[in-house]
Amino acid sequence: MREVTLENLISFIGLLRKKGFRIGLSEDIDAYMAINILKTSKDVNTMYQDMENFKEALRITLVKDPGLYEIFDKLFDMYWLMDLDIDRLAEKNVEVRAAIEGEAPDPIKRFLSVYSPLDIRGKSPKDLGFDPSARNSIKRILRMIGKKIPTKPGTRRIISSRGEINFPLSYKEALSTLGDLVKLRRTRRKMSKSRYVFLIDISGSMEDTWDTISRILRAIRGLPLKSYEAFIFSTDLVRATEAINSGEKALRDLLMESGIWGSGTRIGESLYKLITSYKGFLRRQSIVMLISDGWDLGDLDLLERSLRELTRIVSKILWLSPHAGKRGFAPETACLRIASKYVDAILPIEILHDTLVFRKYLKKLSTI
Repeated sequence: MREVTLENLISFIGLLRKKGFRIGLSEDIDAYMAINILKTSKDVNTMYQDMENFKEALRITLVKDPGLYEIFDKLFDMYWLMDLDIDRLAEKNVEVRAAIEGEAPDPIKRFLSVYSPLDIRGKSPKDLGFDPSARNSIKRILRMIGKKIPTKPGTRRIISSRGEINFPLSYKEALSTLGDLVKLRRTRRKMSKSRYVFLIDISGSMEDTWDTISRILRAIRGLPLKSYEAFIFSTDLVRATEAINSGEKALRDLLMESGIWGSGTRIGESLYKLITSYKGFLRRQSIVMLISDGWDLGDLDLLERSLRELTRIVSKILWLSPHAGKRGFAPETACLRIASKYVDAILPIEILHDTLVFRKYLKKLSTI
């Protein structure tokens, strides 16, 4: 059994990268912070009593694709339990340098003091692809969702006993009886529109979904002004509405300058900032579309409090996940278990751009 040291942890993370796992600095820090809670003494360089808890901590923080769990487990056993030479597991050695000797008072500083990544995931977003047909499909599906979950009155009017007196309609009906019977009709505007608030996760675990996200961002730009607000988030939340309306260059500049592309995920903190700093953009008529895979190591208590408050402010909350709808999917992460208590539905992200998937969930949307 290999000794659990900080240097060995970094070497193991490097091995995972060599085997194709998408892991960035934020995930590395999350892994270190998670196992730091599990350690049996205050010294980082100690042996862990329960290797299963150690494995689970690394799996949750480092593996974002459930399809890679089996590969991760094999690599973990070979590296930590069988103590095989890392040269047999990777194409080349993973370099680790110790810049500071001894224990730093801050766990993150301690981690960074010996951290030397060789191929950390790039922090630049891919170019926004152009697909007119996909853009039109997303716009059409958003209109249909608005009709299935209406929150705002449209231009059409329907008869309602609690509506306003409609004199033109009353006069028209009186003509049919030559004025012998005059009945004042009341009408109201039919609920047929929706106002969207998009919350889009651009953390490292969502990188494989970037093509879909880019199509959604393009389609959002075609919506009527003031019918939506858009925010991007990972470890922080940034308003993106103006950048989206200004064009692709402005949006790309925002992604590059925000410093949150490809970072870790802090959904609770991001929602808290939305509620406290951008509450003016949230209305009772709003439908929140939270696009995220639900991998979150932030403050779960803050996440629950923020979701509870958000349900009080807006009309509906739809959580769109790239994993929902796949065989065997269940809201098993701590984040999604909390979210399932407050959101109206957890749906696959494909409902926004795939008409067949949208029609599959049409009945569910109608009952929300």
